[in-house]
Amino acid sequence: LSRVKEMLSQFNKGIFSEPIISAPVEDVFERMLKDKIEQLIERKETMLYDVQLEKPALNKKYLLSSIVRAAVSWANTAGGEILIGVDDVGNVHGLERDFQILEEKYPDKTPEDQWHQILTAGLEQTKPLITYEVDYPEFEGKRCCRVLVKGDLNEIQQLNFLKYGEKKRK
Repeated sequence: LSRVKEMLSQFNKGIFSEPIISAPVEDVFERMLKDKIEQLIERKETMLYDVQLEKPALNKKYLLSSIVRAAVSWANTAGGEILIGVDDVGNVHGLERDFQILEEKYPDKTPEDQWHQILTAGLEQTKPLITYEVDYPEFEGKRCCRVLVKGDLNEIQQLNFLKYGEKKRK
């Protein structure tokens, strides 16, 4: 809430170029646990494994698309965070399932690098490009991904919008 107040104050004063200061990574997990209704942090359990169908979804981009949609939503407001590897309730699963899928599909490549490439390629499917930072904190001994999305005064749109069971729209 203080970040939103700061941004609105800057906006009212005509200051548009100052970046919003992000909170340190150390307290992300604590804030995520307190943020039960996802007002500040969007949680995504996985990017490549469909937990409802209990199978890999590497070639189906609807999970990645939901992450990009969340990033676009944050970019069109005051900014926010996406935590991948944590479910909606706050249980930490980490990225190991995704890494295993990539290791099987691309045995000659590092799964962590491949995963990062897929994520950043998805986040670059916006117009104009969103401003974001990615890091990989560990929570409860499990590696997760944190995407910090900066708020923007320009309207950001996702170029390829995919929902499970729908046809591709542009």
